[in-house]
Amino acid sequence: MKSIDPHKVPDYNRDVTESIITPRFQNLADHEIDTKTGPKDLVTIADREAETELGRIFSDLLPGSIVVGEESVSEGAAKVSSIVEQDEPVWVIDPVDGTRNFAQGRPVFGCMVALTHKGQTLQSWIYDIPGDRMGMAETGAGCEIGGQRKVISAKDPGIPFSE
Repeated sequence: MKSIDPHKVPDYNRDVTESIITPRFQNLADHEIDTKTGPKDLVTIADREAETELGRIFSDLLPGSIVVGEESVSEGAAKVSSIVEQDEPVWVIDPVDGTRNFAQGRPVFGCMVALTHKGQTLQSWIYDIPGDRMGMAETGAGCEIGGQRKVISAKDPGIPFSE
């Protein structure tokens, strides 16, 4: 499988969030917010548009890869089972993790992306959009938050994202 430079993905992530998500923060019209499985399970126009754009970018970045996004799964256009069933690499995208906070104007949300292959996570990124901090991890290479390397103990695998 072709290797992806894990430091390029944050740039794409920031570009999409700056052009699609950030302009809509605290600026959503009622018709731009919808529900999925129930009244507390929200989706916004920002979720849908960002997922589409990130999916396009990442599938171009890694030709032959598949995209499984939260919104496309919710709408029946993709299947979670693809993450383990496909031989191709799979990009897993949650364009606005914390959509309810986002829709309610609370600055606690981010954008999550992972690259998997045959059910194994190879690389992952979480972007704290309001805080402009990127968390990044790569199998066998460790992780960093905000550009700082982090050491995670096997006894305490939790990653403190708010420091």
